[in-house]
Amino acid sequence: VDKEECRFDSKVTIMINGNRQEKEIGTNITATIDLSSVDISNVSNVSCNKGAVPTLENNTLTIDNIMMGTTCYINDSLESTVQSLDNSITNIILLKDINVETDISFFEHANVILDLRSHIINMNDISLLNSGKLVIQNGTFIESTDRNLIFNSGNLSIKNCTMQNEYESNQSLVYNTGKLDFEQSEIISGGFGIDANDKENFEVNIYSGKIDARRCAIRAKQSEVTGKINIYGGTLISAEESTVSLLESENVIVHIEQNKQPIYIASYVNSWHPAVNNNTTGGVIYINGTEANQCTSNPDDTTSGLCIYGETGNGAIRNAKGKVYISGGTFYGGDQAINSSNGSNLDTKVVITGGKILSPKIGVLSHNIGTIKICGGSITAPVALQQTLDTGHIYYNNNLLRNDDSTFSGITANIILDENLSCN
Repeated sequence: VDKEECRFDSKVTIMINGNRQEKEIGTNITATIDLSSVDISNVSNVSCNKGAVPTLENNTLTIDNIMMGTTCYINDSLESTVQSLDNSITNIILLKDINVETDISFFEHANVILDLRSHIINMNDISLLNSGKLVIQNGTFIESTDRNLIFNSGNLSIKNCTMQNEYESNQSLVYNTGKLDFEQSEIISGGFGIDANDKENFEVNIYSGKIDARRCAIRAKQSEVTGKINIYGGTLISAEESTVSLLESENVIVHIEQNKQPIYIASYVNSWHPAVNNNTTGGVIYINGTEANQCTSNPDDTTSGLCIYGETGNGAIRNAKGKVYISGGTFYGGDQAINSSNGSNLDTKVVITGGKILSPKIGVLSHNIGTIKICGGSITAPVALQQTLDTGHIYYNNNLLRNDDSTFSGITANIILDENLSCN
């Protein structure tokens, strides 16, 4: 790095709608500039490069951390601000609610922190496209048409934001092919929440917040997709489809790993869509957490632990073609809690080493040619295990806790009881 760029500067350049000013600041690294004589009624945002941090209150612009070559722009449109970006860290603050008229593109060299400061960006049939490094925080995005709100192929972090599109569509709020971090934010979608797709490696990390979608909250669907989906906390809900869904994506690994935050994942659809769906030959899902204090149709009831809730049908978990490893949490299904069905892959596998399985009908159902191994946890259901195909098997440690009057059903010869069963 050029040492000149690491020095603090004695002046800062201010661009006000294209007009250039230079402010001498001496040996300070903070500038305070009186803009009372300047008409800023139409100004929508302030940006500073070189990592300098602007604030604007009562016509007074304050700029902190002024480095060599710092330039700040005071613009009436976000589009013009984005067009002026260089490859240094740029802080942009929004000053009011705005309507954006054209697509906003953050290119590969961008390194931006966009602070909405509790304001709203209205997107009318346009999208935000990010190929660089972008942090969006502290505000609201609203899209009102059948369009993706954000396309991310770079490194995107969403913090303390609401992203909303209640239009019933086939689009997602965030279409991710890069790295996405989601924290303390909310997605409200009339279509999909997050689409995670690419032929390269993508990554999605959900730390906290809420995704409430009419269709899938998060899905990977393309056949050549490779990547990771990590869910460490938060609430994910689908009204009409599976909530977390792998569809024909061959090499996707999902970790649902409860950390400090509770996790609630639910599908409320009255059909055969489970809350978590693995319909991929190469897809692997790992699930681990503590038992939820409650696991019901109300997400507010789950204040601790991990709850995966399926209203009816295939219930909490369905594994059709890949592998699912369950080591902790609470799993409720209206018809069956854990389901392995309709697959044609001999390597299909469900391994359960812990967790609480609940259902008013069937705890674990196998309608598959693969295997289910149950070495830990508990099952509370009238029918604990059901095997419906003579080509599949359930292996069960008969020492495990289940309600006394529960039964085994179906092809019971393929339910293998083994007091020494190992799931290592």
